[in-house]
Amino acid sequence: MASLSWYTRRLPDIFSPVLGVIIGAVIVSYASWPWIFYVTAIVALLVATACTFLIPNPHRQNKHSQLEQFRRLDMSGSTLLIGKRCARMVDHILLIRAKLLWYSLSLQ
Repeated sequence: MASLSWYTRRLPDIFSPVLGVIIGAVIVSYASWPWIFYVTAIVALLVATACTFLIPNPHRQNKHSQLEQFRRLDMSGSTLLIGKRCARMVDHILLIRAKLLWYSLSLQ
């Protein structure tokens, strides 16, 4: 039974690289390449949130409930950090688009 447990825990490690390439190829063939980033960002946000609240920390001294942990979160700092990252991402996308437009105009 121990070998079956080891095998089932390793299945994501085995299939993730294969499925990631296939899913990425499907997304790129039907949509543009930035959609890979958007899908990855959403999945990463969901996984990070799930890991934060669902994986227990055995080294934690004081046991707070999940609601208390959420209340203790620095909301203003988190909001500013997320806003900064989103603005930076939009700025980067617009900069790339402007460079592509400039290069396409200079080639004509």
